Amino acid sequence: MKDLQTFSIFNMKNFRTLFFVQVLSSFGNWLDLLAVNALISFEWGLDLWANAAAVVMMFLPYIVIGPLSSVWIDRRDKKKILIMTTFVRAGVAVGYFFAPGLWVLLLLIFLKTSLASIFEPARQAAARSVVPDAYLAEASSISQMVLNVTKITAPLVGGGLLAAARPQMVFMAEGVLYAAAFLLMFCLPALEVMKEKDQPTSVSYWEELKEGFSLIRSNRILSTAIWITSISMFIIFLYDSFFAPLSLSLGLDKTGYGVLSSALGAGSVAGAFLCGFFKKWKQNPLLFMSIGRVISGTFMIVVGMGCYGLAHGNLLFWIVIFAVIGCVGTALFVPYGYILTTETPQHLLGRITAFSTAVQSAASLLAPIIGASLGHWFGLASVFIISAISFILLGSISMGRRDRFLVPKPIRKAE
Repeated sequence: MKDLQTFSIFNMKNFRTLFFVQVLSSFGNWLDLLAVNALISFEWGLDLWANAAAVVMMFLPYIVIGPLSSVWIDRRDKKKILIMTTFVRAGVAVGYFFAPGLWVLLLLIFLKTSLASIFEPARQAAARSVVPDAYLAEASSISQMVLNVTKITAPLVGGGLLAAARPQMVFMAEGVLYAAAFLLMFCLPALEVMKEKDQPTSVSYWEELKEGFSLIRSNRILSTAIWITSISMFIIFLYDSFFAPLSLSLGLDKTGYGVLSSALGAGSVAGAFLCGFFKKWKQNPLLFMSIGRVISGTFMIVVGMGCYGLAHGNLLFWIVIFAVIGCVGTALFVPYGYILTTETPQHLLGRITAFSTAVQSAASLLAPIIGASLGHWFGLASVFIISAISFILLGSISMGRRDRFLVPKPIRKAE
């Protein structure tokens, strides 16, 4: 078949609409990241435990609410779910503006993230409905680019707004973004609710919930991809909170810290773009993911050695290293999204997305505590070196698995 033109998927109106919905929604999700902490620390003068509680409220719904609501997501019209969750999130964002204290704010954070944990599996399923099979690799790479760009730019924009106004104004801007996404969703077509062929109508909620777990257990490609990604997320969050002290150890100042963060993000965006441009990885995405872990680990060892004086103060050297780490890191997430959509029957996509996100979120909650303990006991360099070795081991072990030779089967559709 003739190769598809890179990102020609944007010629499809329904995908363009869903793309802009994701951009607005994702930007809204990350815009208040700094504002919440600023409100807690500077406006209310609370201690670090309050900031930690806010982080827990941001992750907990992905672990609990997402999986429990996944059957409901698969049973319902995805367009209506997207519209409902976005409308309520707009109201919650405005509610942040009027939050009188910490407990109300924590409740609002939990509610907003609960809605996000429902929105994302529904968006993934909606994308699967409007994207033809041949364009799934492009859709996965574009989705990853949106996530990477908004994770970088939204907090920066939020920080800029904080410099000019109080945190409450950031929350109002966030509400406007959700409102815009809400209005845009009405341009989406009706999305058919997919059902498994010959499935009895009397199947209970718990039986349907277990159906998702059964698929993960029985599908080696899908289960391997989920576990590689979840373990990788755990490793990433071992060190993710320590880039500021790392910059000091590398002999860089506050400006250098910002530049390195930007290099990491720019590398991630470039990697997602390259995955959309060069699609050979589709022949064996698991192998591609595994090789990416080994390369990431190798470069992470260089970062750990920087704590011992390697290239001390050499900003250009570290820009290149962090850009490569960000670029190679995409060798995990784009193929993972592709495997998730190609290996999951459409009527189960909400459940599988929610389950995998729950595992990753649980890892993200535990890892910073372990990383902080390692840094306290053995020094900052140990966190990065242990993470590097873990990446290399993970990649090597997954490359050695027999199911890495398996290629995703033709996409199974519900009838």
